Amino acid sequence: MTKTVIRRMALPVIVAGLGLLPCTMAARAATVSITSQDSTGNAPLGVTMTPVSESGAFLQNTTGTFGGSVGALSPYATNTGAGADGIAAASNATYSALGSGASPVGSATYNVNSSSLTFLWGSPDPYNSVTFFSGANGTGTQLGSFTGSDLACFTSNCRDGGFDLVTFTALGGDIGSIVFNNITAAAFEYNFEPTATPLPSAIYLFGSILGGVFWVGRRKRSAVSSLGAA
Repeated sequence: MTKTVIRRMALPVIVAGLGLLPCTMAARAATVSITSQDSTGNAPLGVTMTPVSESGAFLQNTTGTFGGSVGALSPYATNTGAGADGIAAASNATYSALGSGASPVGSATYNVNSSSLTFLWGSPDPYNSVTFFSGANGTGTQLGSFTGSDLACFTSNCRDGGFDLVTFTALGGDIGSIVFNNITAAAFEYNFEPTATPLPSAIYLFGSILGGVFWVGRRKRSAVSSLGAA
């Protein structure tokens, strides 16, 4: 009898919690803001990541600088060496590049599933662009789109040759995915900050729901035990 009562009390809590999950996921749609972290001195090391999809000219792990009309300029080209801060010299620091092959056109899509994303934008150009989406694989609502000319350092020290460590933050939700694009000329060089990606907020909500079910069950068992003792 006790287990039956507990199940009857817990079921509405579970159903109500599951009903909130679609609302939580829908609320992930947000506007994205941009913040420049650093664009002077040595470019910080990052990591390359495998995109969920890519097209055109794409290099995931490349080093150095490639000349010519379809060349890529390493974000680490002006680095002075390893040094005490662990910054790698241009010759041995890897990065990803779009538009550095037989064609200046390239695209790569990455799933983010987080409220923010930081990456190293190398030699920013107006024809480099990033577009953010609420869903995975470049789907859902478009949250924002930026080109190299939107960076704070573009008119001062990073255009066509420097770098910018830039952070994009979702306002009121999560970023589902990001699409990197390069058009008309080479190239778009970039690297990701080596940080972990948090779980989506809906997962934490579901954990709270299960915790509430456990609490209701314990309260009911205590009440039944008290009645039995009486």
